[in-house]
Amino acid sequence: MGKKKDILSFIRVQITIISVGDVAWRYLLNIEWVWAQFSPYLKSMAILITGGLGYIGSHLAVTLAKKHDIYLLDILSKENDAILNLLNKLIPNKFVFLNVDLLNSDKVFSLIQTCKIDLIFHCAVVRNQEAMRSCDVNKNELLLQKLMLLVQKLNINNFVFASSAAVYGHAALAPISESKQLSPQSVYGKSKVLIEKVLLEHCNRNLDFCAVALRIFNVAGNEALHFNHSNLIQNVAKVVKGIHLILDINSTDHPTNDGTYIRDYIHITDVIGAFDKSINFTKTNKGFFTINIGTGIGTSVLDLVDAFERVSMKRINYRAHKDPSFDVSISIADNSLAKKLLGWEPKTDLSYIALNLLEHNIQ
Repeated sequence: MGKKKDILSFIRVQITIISVGDVAWRYLLNIEWVWAQFSPYLKSMAILITGGLGYIGSHLAVTLAKKHDIYLLDILSKENDAILNLLNKLIPNKFVFLNVDLLNSDKVFSLIQTCKIDLIFHCAVVRNQEAMRSCDVNKNELLLQKLMLLVQKLNINNFVFASSAAVYGHAALAPISESKQLSPQSVYGKSKVLIEKVLLEHCNRNLDFCAVALRIFNVAGNEALHFNHSNLIQNVAKVVKGIHLILDINSTDHPTNDGTYIRDYIHITDVIGAFDKSINFTKTNKGFFTINIGTGIGTSVLDLVDAFERVSMKRINYRAHKDPSFDVSISIADNSLAKKLLGWEPKTDLSYIALNLLEHNIQ
């Protein structure tokens, strides 16, 4: 009620219309009408984040806890326990943690049925350590189907899914638009495609439901939270910091200018910004939407090395191999739809990502 009072006081203004002759017209804004139009965008929401202790989920919690009621659902492990402790320091008493396996739908239902969830951010993924096996694809599909049953029981009609650019596979043209035929090359990409199909089917059955699949390109960086991943950009940072002596570049036989593959690197804060923008989008739209989240700028492996050398002023030693590669050669986002539908655009660049990674502890 206090928020409403402050906002109404702020917008209780009079508009004077230009005088015509000796007659001046004065109008008073209908305050209650204005409140009715804009209050949905100002209202605090109850948001459930699955995979809430993961990379994207935990960063979402830190940002959204400032203005929404946050429920984090995940399974505690040695790694997750450290993230939970850090979240309790960063946003104390600003979220509720639910230690439960999403596959246990009965227990999940009993925990969240009184929370009056308005929206779900689905960031949970079943995988075996860093690699995803073929059997994990079916587990991820089953996990979503169970989540959809909860959505129906609790009448939740707003849903945002952390999908991936891996759904596209090899692209003949770049940048890649959302209309490109899906051809995932990895088990991880195939899993994301199956989940998107389940969401599309649910939207077709329930006309009040809005689901947004954010196809995230190569997300990197940390903000307040510290995650160590075994990927190329982290490995480059480790060489700069002296943790590794040399960077191995697995393949130089790609059809690119320098023979190394090209990726679209986007900072985690820009990705979180897209999720944040999706909240209002789901309130005012119905149906299924796929939206690319990337910078629209391609960076080869050697470009990445050069960027880290420039910001660190250190030489990065690397050795390139000419082994055949099954990696996608070029993956760059056409992000025009995100700009149009969400009013979103990236605010950081590769230099910022490099500095950000070097400032954080990497092991």
